[in-house]
Amino acid sequence: MKDWRDLEKEGAHYHDVGDAAGAARAYWQAMMNDKYLRSQREHLSNYLFCIHYLDGISDDDMYVQMLLAEKLYVYPSTLSSPLHERDSHIKHLRIGFLAPSFEESSSYGFYMPLITGLSKKGMQVFCYSMKSCSFIDIPTSISTISLADMDLTAAAENIRNDNLDVLIDLGGHSAGGMTLQIASLRPAPLQISAIGWFDTTAVPAIDLVLADKELLPNAEALSDDGTISKDCHFTEKLLMLPHAFCYMPREELLVASEPLTVCPEDPASSRVIFGSMQNYMKLNDSVLSLWLKLLEQMPSSKLVLQDTMTGRTTFLSDRLQRLGFPMNRLKLLDGAYHYLSNYHNIDIVLDTFPYTGGASTAEALIMGVPVITLAGSRYGARFSASILKSAGLPELIAHNTDEYISKAMTLAKDTSKLSRYHRTLRAHVLQSSLTDMDTYCSSFLSGIYKAMTYFK
Repeated sequence: MKDWRDLEKEGAHYHDVGDAAGAARAYWQAMMNDKYLRSQREHLSNYLFCIHYLDGISDDDMYVQMLLAEKLYVYPSTLSSPLHERDSHIKHLRIGFLAPSFEESSSYGFYMPLITGLSKKGMQVFCYSMKSCSFIDIPTSISTISLADMDLTAAAENIRNDNLDVLIDLGGHSAGGMTLQIASLRPAPLQISAIGWFDTTAVPAIDLVLADKELLPNAEALSDDGTISKDCHFTEKLLMLPHAFCYMPREELLVASEPLTVCPEDPASSRVIFGSMQNYMKLNDSVLSLWLKLLEQMPSSKLVLQDTMTGRTTFLSDRLQRLGFPMNRLKLLDGAYHYLSNYHNIDIVLDTFPYTGGASTAEALIMGVPVITLAGSRYGARFSASILKSAGLPELIAHNTDEYISKAMTLAKDTSKLSRYHRTLRAHVLQSSLTDMDTYCSSFLSGIYKAMTYFK
């Protein structure tokens, strides 16, 4: 039997080369062989994260796997009762955000509208990071607290002593579930999973998940107005907003020049360049097989792939060759260096599935590149669909693989429409609900007040 420490290293190795299945296997075995509860939770969270990259897992089976956290993330005892009673009539709420880090996070563009917007609306906002010196771009008017080097109980007590009304967990089962381990101790009376995770946490101390009707179209209303709902694949209740996400682009994204792609003069030539700027772990065989089919049906097209990490191109290149890709029509780019300028040479972004884009989808739209997504049946498989709907671009959402191929091919051949997207997408998105911070924060606060009444 392998030592859990060796299996943990093995999981990290598979992650580093982009082998999601190998990483999931190793983390599962590490959890089974480990005898320490805290590290068992880390292995489980890493495993739960990795299986979302894989294809062929049904919603019911995924939920069964998520429920493994339901008991493992329960402590023998939690903190004593909160320092104050929740009051749905409080004008200025004390709202905390708990994250693995506020530094170079892909969730940056989605949590910053809440952090800054709620502060502007008079809420007292606190940001708690598991790392030190990781509060990039957080306004100085907002309290920033590092929980680095604290044990879990001390970190939870630190949060509890700030007398919060609401704690928003931005980590979920990412980063080994460290934020969830703190939230499990119930440092705040109302606790929400939002933005940084894309499924149920199955952690009993998490009360709500942020959602909308595009993410969970079958959610069943519990409150009269549907603000509080439930879904059979969530242990938490759902805080339903008109739009679950708002996006605030980084300054470098706003100043980056718009794409300079040259559409083919002859639509019949189909000399279009497809692209994906996604984590290579998301490129499962179903995704790659569909992209290969698209390339075969458009023999003059090309495909550009860029990872978010370095060191994975060799592993992916070997996979692509085994699947029969025309390697002379592919360009594989390592890491994120100068990646914004690489949008200049992409006509259409192809989204991954079932783990779709989030920040990468919003970023592509700001850069003027349309994104074709396949909306799946569960929350994490509909992130891009929710973003596109908020951006007023439902025509880019496909609901099956045939429609995905059809939408990509039709847009590739409609050079005037494609050029129009390139010219107008940025301005369109910046005027859409996706970037309307004021309305979004007002909706969020309204939902929070209703949730406080519901859970009282």
